[in-house]
Amino acid sequence: VIKNKKSVFDKLGRVIAGLGRPSLLAKLIVAAEYMDKMKKLYEEYPDTPEKLSEWMYRVNSLYESFERALKE
Repeated sequence: VIKNKKSVFDKLGRVIAGLGRPSLLAKLIVAAEYMDKMKKLYEEYPDTPEKLSEWMYRVNSLYESFERALKE
């Protein structure tokens, strides 16, 4: 239990230190936004094989958009 508390505090310290770097904070915000979008898309997984191709296209498009957003 103590190890977990230490690691949680270590991670929290790293996050707080990273907040001083605006580019890192911006990337974290972008990542969180895309995580929400991807979760919603996965909840829309098709129930028939005929719709799978369109869904996969949407997944790939979102992933490519995410990669571009991180490079900005």
